[in-house]
Amino acid sequence: MKYKVLKGSDNPLSSDVALIDKENYLYVFEVGNTEDIVQKLNNIDKEKIVIISHFHPDHMANLDKVNYSKLIVGDNTYKYTKRGEIVGDDMYIDGLHIFKIPSCHAKGSIGLEHNEYVFIGDALAPTNKNNEYVYNVQMLKEEIDLFAKLKGKYFVSSHNMEHYQTKDEVIKFLNDIYSCRTKNNPYIHAKI
Repeated sequence: MKYKVLKGSDNPLSSDVALIDKENYLYVFEVGNTEDIVQKLNNIDKEKIVIISHFHPDHMANLDKVNYSKLIVGDNTYKYTKRGEIVGDDMYIDGLHIFKIPSCHAKGSIGLEHNEYVFIGDALAPTNKNNEYVYNVQMLKEEIDLFAKLKGKYFVSSHNMEHYQTKDEVIKFLNDIYSCRTKNNPYIHAKI
């Protein structure tokens, strides 16, 4: 594994945090929502660049408590943070590829590709619409097409970063959901 993980929790709900240590910077994907993560991050004596996949509190609630020099976010997350560099087109820095994800789960999501790993936040999860969990058909198709083009072999979700799925497993999972679409319905109901 080419990255380290700071474990999140279920109570309070907190994403895991991935640490990618490069020569000059520590890249931090997500900052979670627990005091334990804040202490661990602030005890690392290296300049940090933080990347947040999306605006949900379990991924970014610690943002004001963590020391960092640069923040990278998607356009919708910027509405909540009021700061950070917004990912427009694909961004390449220090051997990392940061890109927009057309995620059904959270508008304006971004992902991070590093070597053979692709960090995708909660991009595999549905969204809640009118008290039902659903996938948007068009966005799901765009997500499948994007993931198929990425070079990374292993996909890492933010709530289980110690384990990963292969690219083929992720695309099969999404294609299985996509195959459940029905005519004239923009949504697919998720089986949770």
